[in-house]
Amino acid sequence: MAGLLLDTHPLVWLAANLAISRSAELAIVKAQSRRELFVSPITAGEVGVSSTKKSAARRPPLNGQAPDLWFRTNLKKFRAQLTPFSVEIASESARVPALSGSGDPGDCILMATAHVLDLSLVTRDRRIIDFAKNHPAYLTVIAC
Repeated sequence: MAGLLLDTHPLVWLAANLAISRSAELAIVKAQSRRELFVSPITAGEVGVSSTKKSAARRPPLNGQAPDLWFRTNLKKFRAQLTPFSVEIASESARVPALSGSGDPGDCILMATAHVLDLSLVTRDRRIIDFAKNHPAYLTVIAC
């Protein structure tokens, strides 16, 4: 499978019409036209958890929608497909902390999903970007 996997922040920014890098924007448009834009189910969970943060500034702008409705609406809006969450991806995500030093479960699942499905990951997460620079055979990223 070729294509792009959006990290949670890029999906939130796209939905809110916030700026992302030109390279990420071009890659997303290309992936959309080829039906190769993907979002992980873990992103729905991350959006849901973030929406309950006490600080309004740290909550994603869901425009009054419930997180699950917001997620489904934006999958359709951006013509993105949902990735599977398989035993292979779950098992790989358990190996990611030893490889990358990141113990964030969401990041581990996204990195494992991109690796297993051979997708480039669109992210702004500095730890993930640095890991990909040092391990290009494992993960390709597009910084946004």
